[in-house]
Amino acid sequence: MITCLGISFNPLHECSCVQIKKLITSVIVMSDPTISSCSEVNTEGNAFPLETTQAAKTKPEGVSKKQWKRQLRQKKFEESKPAWKKKQKEKRKEKRKQQRLDDGGGMSQAKRTKMDDAGASNIRVAIEFQYESLMHDKDIRKLIKQCQRCYSANRRAESPLQLYFTSFEGRMKEMMDKANQYVEKWDVHVRKHSYLEEFDKKDIVFLAAESENILTELDPAKVYIIGGLVDHNHHKGYCYQQALDKGISHAQLPISSYVQLNSRAVLTVNHVFEILLAYVQNHDWEKAFTCVIPERKVLTKKLVNDEEPEPSSDASDSGTV
Repeated sequence: MITCLGISFNPLHECSCVQIKKLITSVIVMSDPTISSCSEVNTEGNAFPLETTQAAKTKPEGVSKKQWKRQLRQKKFEESKPAWKKKQKEKRKEKRKQQRLDDGGGMSQAKRTKMDDAGASNIRVAIEFQYESLMHDKDIRKLIKQCQRCYSANRRAESPLQLYFTSFEGRMKEMMDKANQYVEKWDVHVRKHSYLEEFDKKDIVFLAAESENILTELDPAKVYIIGGLVDHNHHKGYCYQQALDKGISHAQLPISSYVQLNSRAVLTVNHVFEILLAYVQNHDWEKAFTCVIPERKVLTKKLVNDEEPEPSSDASDSGTV
């Protein structure tokens, strides 16, 4: 047992390191007259500035104890924020690395397939972005996510579609640029003008869930328009009504021939695109619907023959166009 400056400790004891720290702190306090107590010495053995410790101990006048504690927590958070950001960045980096390994190389494999490659499809699909005035910023952000999924799926496909972004300007472009999604660098046909200005009217087929026309085949001479609108059914049938007013051909996917949904046959932008993409890969509508439409939206799966339909999970989900 050793005693120094009134502190007794056993050098062989497990807790001796804590006692040694107390000893070091006591020596610092005795050697520096500006330090009023041991609490002003940090775990590294360095003294905090006197004014800092006194300010931390003194509650400002006119501030409640609860508010003061909140301010101290906020200050502590601000001080630790850079380290927290760095840690989160490292986590994201590791996550992306693991995803690339899980995907067998990730986007490096997808980059081998481009729209101008010989194996690419000649089917044209355009996402029209003229509806931003009908959406809040949070809905536009959701639409951006859906477009990212469309682009990712197209890049990974063996036979990618000819994907167009029309009316791509205004808030949509600004928010994508702000999110570091520079579409001009994507393998996408980007157009500032609307689909009516980019394509011949006779070649346009607007995809709308309300249409009475059923799409059975994809024609390379046509261009299929998907309305870039996330509205949570606040503007139900808006795109379909526009097609009627402008005298444009319209059609809906043959969903009812293969599956029964538990809600309206309205899907997200990326689901519609991915269904078209999957059909081009295998020319099988049933497989396209099965692999793309979430199970929660499917009530039953219809069969081509007279057998009983196969039930699926039942859950409500309001789709968006």
